[in-house]
Amino acid sequence: MLAHRFGSPVAPRLRPVAILFLHGAGGYPEDRLIAGALGAALDEPVHLPRLPNEDMSHAAWSAEIAAHLRPDVDTVVGHSFGGSTFLKMLTDGDLGVGRLVLLATPDWGTGRAGRRRLRPAPRR
Repeated sequence: MLAHRFGSPVAPRLRPVAILFLHGAGGYPEDRLIAGALGAALDEPVHLPRLPNEDMSHAAWSAEIAAHLRPDVDTVVGHSFGGSTFLKMLTDGDLGVGRLVLLATPDWGTGRAGRRRLRPAPRR
């Protein structure tokens, strides 16, 4: 399997990239299209769990997300509420993810003073 950067082949990968896609609030049906297109473009599987619409609390979503953070997941794509939930989870500790891509993620903060600063994880 080859990695691609802007359509050009680069060095072979040592292992497949494990991608976890977190959909937005109520957006599972629509985000399936985005996750499918991403997987096709990268020639990689994209795992898209259905997060709970009946309980939109941080506790419910973060518990469901944590259940899908397998050791091989090195990239998380978070769309909207899924992205902001994952950001909040990162403020509580290292989740072992090497890459985070955010799509249309809202900032729920009330001001700069109350925010924790995220630090980059050390290179593996």
